[in-house]
Amino acid sequence: MRVSFESGNVLHMVPVSWTSVWLAALCLLATWSVVTLLATRSIGLSTPRPPEPTLPYGPEPVRDARKALDGWAAAAPNSLTTPR
Repeated sequence: MRVSFESGNVLHMVPVSWTSVWLAALCLLATWSVVTLLATRSIGLSTPRPPEPTLPYGPEPVRDARKALDGWAAAAPNSLTTPR
């Protein structure tokens, strides 16, 4: 390889040990199989997705003419904020 490089031939690809690529692919396949097996046995692959969140979000803060945050709008009076 060194002789080839020194003679002016450039490498078109980084030298790769293809044994390590095949070993990594087999390990990936084994890991994927184990995770799929565990998911099938624990929650099942046909389990529906969780419901969408139903909590309402709060109002947008007040902005000034430059669209910069200017604070919060006055809260509506309720039994928790009215003095007794």
